[in-house]
Amino acid sequence: MALTLITGVVVFELETLRNYQKKQRELILQNKAANQEKRKALERWQSFVDQNQKQKEEASHDGSSK
Repeated sequence: MALTLITGVVVFELETLRNYQKKQRELILQNKAANQEKRKALERWQSFVDQNQKQKEEASHDGSSK
């Protein structure tokens, strides 16, 4: 009887641990995907900022040469 109870508790604990580890892996993958999307968005933003700065510099040079 006691062995059955202990075995049941151990099985429950193992299932809980497996579920926790599975959820943890899922969250890690979601986090990696979210970070990749953030990185892409920052790269697009940086490209926009660079292009805008370049246009401002060109307009400044065009204006000063006239």
